[in-house]
Amino acid sequence: MAAKWNDFWVQTYQNPFHQRVARIVDPLGKKRDAGALTYAEVQRAQELLENEIAQLEQDQDFYEQLGGKAKDTITGSRKTLDPIIAAWRKTFADDLATLTPPEDNTPEPPSEEAPTVDDVLPPGQTVLGQAAQAARQQRKRAMGKGRSSTFLGGSQQKPALQRRTLLGY
Repeated sequence: MAAKWNDFWVQTYQNPFHQRVARIVDPLGKKRDAGALTYAEVQRAQELLENEIAQLEQDQDFYEQLGGKAKDTITGSRKTLDPIIAAWRKTFADDLATLTPPEDNTPEPPSEEAPTVDDVLPPGQTVLGQAAQAARQQRKRAMGKGRSSTFLGGSQQKPALQRRTLLGY
């Protein structure tokens, strides 16, 4: 039974974690070997790695709460992964220590303000108004007469011939 818990953990969580981290770490290793590594790249990779580690730790905590064999699986996983994660963190810290940071770390202000929902809507419309209009349109289609009603799945046909209303077109 323990093998099932281990297999499930490895296939569902651990292997995908390793694949995602490899997409972060491997390109940096190649750039490090070529001498083309930049401070900003290492910072970004470090941020991505920490996000992946945080997600893995959340998954581990959840899986561990199942108790029994699942808890034993996570204990073994942590014994295996913790030294690897520590090595990745140390490598990134060493990279940041050897590279020179950019002189100006302040981001440029955006050239113009980001549009809000109200900027995108037609004048005089609100989000709630748009939702109400969509609901009215749907009701009209469902109870309308004639061809458009039957085409869109309205109720003018016999129940055996009715089609479901299409949404999201």
